[in-house]
Amino acid sequence: MAETIEQMTERVVREEVRRKLDEQDFGLAGRMWNINDLRQWLGGKDKAWVKDNTVFNPRFSREIQAMIDDKTIIEGRRGKSWLFKADRFAAWLDKHWQDFNW
Repeated sequence: MAETIEQMTERVVREEVRRKLDEQDFGLAGRMWNINDLRQWLGGKDKAWVKDNTVFNPRFSREIQAMIDDKTIIEGRRGKSWLFKADRFAAWLDKHWQDFNW
C-alpha cells in the first residue's frame, strides 16, 4: 500500500530531524540536563509527566536501564536530582517522540 501524503510528510520530517541531530549538537554536547531542563525541552510538561513518560515508563525500561548503566542518565536517588546527558537523551527523545502520551 502506498504512503499517504501525511505519512510521507511525517516520515520526511522525522528523517530530517534525525539528520540535523546527527549533524549538529544544538549546543548539547557536554551538557547535562536536570528534570527542569528536560521539562522545557518537552514543551513545559510537569515533572510527573516527564518521569512517567520517560524514565518510569515500563515500555522503555530496558533502554532506560542501559542509559543508566552507561551514565547517559544518572538516577535521582536519596533526594538527588536526575541528570541526563543532553545530546544522547535528546536523540533518544526524538526516536520515541510519538510514543509519548501527549
